[in-house]
Amino acid sequence: MNYSNDKENQVFEPADPNVKKEGEFIVHPRHQKGVNDEHYIPIKKESKFPSTTSFSKHSKWLRIIGIFILVLIFAFEVVRPFISNLSKSAKTIPKENSEPNKETVNKNLATPTIDPSKVLIIPPSGQNPTGSQPLPPATDQGTTNITLSQEASVPTMDLRYIPDGHIAKLENNKQITLFISALDRNYIMRGTSLDNLKLLTDSRNQPLAVLQPSAGVAYEKDYAAVGSIIFNKYTGDFIGIYHTEARLNKDASDTQTTSIALALSRDGGMTWSKKGQIITGENILPIGQKVSGAGQPSAIVIGDYMYLYFSDWNGKSTDAIHLARAPLKSNGLPGSWMKYTKSGFNSPGLGGRSDPVILPPTNQTVYTSNPSISYNNYFKKYLAIFETNLGFFIGLSSDAINWGSYQQFFTFPKDTTLQKVNGDIWYSYPSFVSQGTPTDMETSKSGYLYYSRGIFGQYHLMVKRALTFK
Repeated sequence: MNYSNDKENQVFEPADPNVKKEGEFIVHPRHQKGVNDEHYIPIKKESKFPSTTSFSKHSKWLRIIGIFILVLIFAFEVVRPFISNLSKSAKTIPKENSEPNKETVNKNLATPTIDPSKVLIIPPSGQNPTGSQPLPPATDQGTTNITLSQEASVPTMDLRYIPDGHIAKLENNKQITLFISALDRNYIMRGTSLDNLKLLTDSRNQPLAVLQPSAGVAYEKDYAAVGSIIFNKYTGDFIGIYHTEARLNKDASDTQTTSIALALSRDGGMTWSKKGQIITGENILPIGQKVSGAGQPSAIVIGDYMYLYFSDWNGKSTDAIHLARAPLKSNGLPGSWMKYTKSGFNSPGLGGRSDPVILPPTNQTVYTSNPSISYNNYFKKYLAIFETNLGFFIGLSSDAINWGSYQQFFTFPKDTTLQKVNGDIWYSYPSFVSQGTPTDMETSKSGYLYYSRGIFGQYHLMVKRALTFK
């Protein structure tokens, strides 16, 4: 735009009707005397010759713009090496979380977190918690005073056949998570204490299943449910050890072939990647004859090993609780487990033979099953709670292999080996869980005994009793 004082070539008109005139000049309201012509709004008339003032003014601005561009170019050349080095460094820094955030179907599905520094790593066999002198072996000296509260039901919405195996627990400062089997799969209960646990639900407000059978996998086509979860400090994985079943049909739950398999989770047990079988029975019968194989897992960490207790049904000897172990650094993958025999851990987990570590404790008991194993910080020993045909027992051990101090603390209304009739009350699947410990692998002076209460010919439901040692 040309600005000129040539009155014949240009006329000035106000940009605002409220401006006022001073002589022959039009002045903007914001400016009074002494304003220069840059505050005027020109309306150009036709002119025969261009204005020399116009050329001068454009030249001034072109020089300013040119200088500004030169300054920018100089500044860029100065900082370019630093930008290049920063970019190269950034490429070498691994992302802390390369996986996209997954949306959960319910706001209650926040992933449980585990602080590795607070996970109890139980000392090696025969060592007390301070790692000093070995503890003396457990013997049948004296009687443990155990108190049980009245039985109370646990709200589980419409789930039936719950629990159906050992209960795994993860706990941090904010929440407690229980992994519970029901029917043929796993569900999650969560709360800020053991007294306000609720089932997690999906978008339809139905109980959310987190591990379930795989129809195309022969050994777990009818049942898959986690019994123990171990946080691996070396890999950051949650190791899920789960019970599997193959049946002639879904309802044939007394003639199944069982095994133990493993899955890994990176989100605290909300999703799982199955890795295969890790423990199979010594003498596996054809499906449909009777129960055979290995199952009902309960695991703890001792030093740098995972110790896995399981029920073994081999058809040759007494049904009892056996033991296998694997290095924690192996992540428990198939092939890393060795079963225990009287000469040590020297028999393969897949198909190898093993010797029992917890046999029927009395002459009247004919089997042991459903172990719930932990390190008890009150006794400063390993604690086993397990089932027999007469009721629930406890046992203690200093090395997690040689067990004693057996004591029955819960009596069944009827010997489970006797013929049942419709309406008979029965109990099974005990798990002892304490609050204030990182996992179910550690228990204390008190906690809850969770178990199933069933009516023969119907389903079983989850109940609990407060349990205290004195």
